[in-house]
Amino acid sequence: MKTADSYDDPTRAYCLTKLEEVFRSIFLRYSHVNFDDSERLVSSLGGAKQFAKELEHCIFEIYCESDSQHAGAKYKDHFRTLQSSLSKVDRVVLHKCIVSRQITPKEIFTMSSTDLADEETKQSIKFAEQEALEHSILQKTTAPHTKITHRGCRISTVAGANVRRKSSSVWSANASRDCVPHSRPRRDSV
Repeated sequence: MKTADSYDDPTRAYCLTKLEEVFRSIFLRYSHVNFDDSERLVSSLGGAKQFAKELEHCIFEIYCESDSQHAGAKYKDHFRTLQSSLSKVDRVVLHKCIVSRQITPKEIFTMSSTDLADEETKQSIKFAEQEALEHSILQKTTAPHTKITHRGCRISTVAGANVRRKSSSVWSANASRDCVPHSRPRRDSV
């Protein structure tokens, strides 16, 4: 049975300690606590410890080994991802959201490595995805569309221009009205 308070597993105890260190650093950096104000300092450190405990519990709930109720490889991988991303000081927006409790431990747990990245990295990833999408979409080709009329004329459409042809000879664009070949003189022109 999974329990949040059973830290008999040395892996869980280690991960919790490391998460507490990460969140202690974040809470001290962004909670605007003076070290002279000991009551607020203790409150901030308690908030960091509670946040770390809730996050570790979320990780364990999903990634524990079902047969042995111990932290497995997936637990360790997810912990390393979170620790690596959250410990970087350039994640200012994310850190401020954590301190102000705009983001819960469960939301942090479900974030991808892209979501945990700094703003500059997010922009470069978004740009790379857009560029890859543009390269993966086939460009529309402008091939001629050909229809054969009941008189045996071919009508080819290329980029909005109509050109009429008979199957064996070329037709004049002026003759499109009545589909008459060049070789035959028109009656009204003589």
